[in-house]
Amino acid sequence: MSCMCTNVEGVERMALRAGTIKPDSPYTFILPPGFKELRISNTQNGNFCQPWTEVVYEDGKVGKVQLMAVPLLKLTNVKNPNITQLGTPAELLPRIGPYITGSYYDEDSLQAMSTLQPGDGLTYYEYELNSLDAASAPRSLTVATAKGEVLYLLVCTASEKQWKGAEATLRTVAESFRA
Repeated sequence: MSCMCTNVEGVERMALRAGTIKPDSPYTFILPPGFKELRISNTQNGNFCQPWTEVVYEDGKVGKVQLMAVPLLKLTNVKNPNITQLGTPAELLPRIGPYITGSYYDEDSLQAMSTLQPGDGLTYYEYELNSLDAASAPRSLTVATAKGEVLYLLVCTASEKQWKGAEATLRTVAESFRA
């Protein structure tokens, strides 16, 4: 139920939200200066919906970064699976695509996908989408992994204008994510 976010200035902070994230096993990601934390409504924080939004940050010039948590019971009946047990990146994307876009997933929006193994014992799937029907911004870069009872989705979004100047920054944020 907690996270530790470390920005490039080395400031650490804890955030609490509803859910099953273990306090002794926080997630981390790099957050560049300029991002401000946004308020999360009760309808997004897990009290009323699943998946829930854990934290949201925004920089008007760069885009938005949000961490979503999906209870694995929505995706499998296997207890504490790793992400590969949920399927390949291509098999999992149609099931989580609506969480990423905030609307529906169109397979034509997929720009790239890959598997990352950064050495922390977890496997991460990375997806780049350009979804014109997305609820927020059309460009998104998402890193997903499963740990415990939760599928974590770090979703970085930007408008086309923001993406042109901030793609490298958003990739750094996404690829720094560890659960």
